[in-house]
Amino acid sequence: MENNGYNAVSIRKIAKEASVSIGLIYKYFPNGKIDIFKHLSYQNLDENFQFDHEDQIDFEDFPRYMREIVINMLESNKRNIELVKAFAVAALTEDKLLEDIKIIKTEDYLVISKFFNRFKGVDISDKDSFKVLNEWTITIKSILFHSSIFPTIFESDESLVDMLVDISLKIWEYTI
Repeated sequence: MENNGYNAVSIRKIAKEASVSIGLIYKYFPNGKIDIFKHLSYQNLDENFQFDHEDQIDFEDFPRYMREIVINMLESNKRNIELVKAFAVAALTEDKLLEDIKIIKTEDYLVISKFFNRFKGVDISDKDSFKVLNEWTITIKSILFHSSIFPTIFESDESLVDMLVDISLKIWEYTI
């Protein structure tokens, strides 16, 4: 998909590349490419947010945790830039893909939001946690995507990370 673009890649091509049958792909990904995309997104979610390593997270230091998330997201974007571009183009040109992407599992977002609320200094209990997480996600991912397309806007990755962490702390209403 990275080299051919989203529309040019078929399940047949994916099956051939993976040396598996088309039926096997549809067994695990019944909706085809969009299910594969969602699976990759959830996989990146776990990597970026370090949910599997909760015992190593310092819930007393939200700014450091947020910096690690932003750095992970930036690195993930860099590693997968062609894939990111392919899906962006597909989302703009393929109505079905856009509709599928819009379907958000609210319970997943609420879990993440509650996780963020466990950090000292983060308290959005007076707000809709789904909306806060959605605002944060859209803002950070949009800036990361834009910086991938136009990398000369920021002096360095560090200045980009600093800005995204500052924005994140404001969105999550972090107070010391």
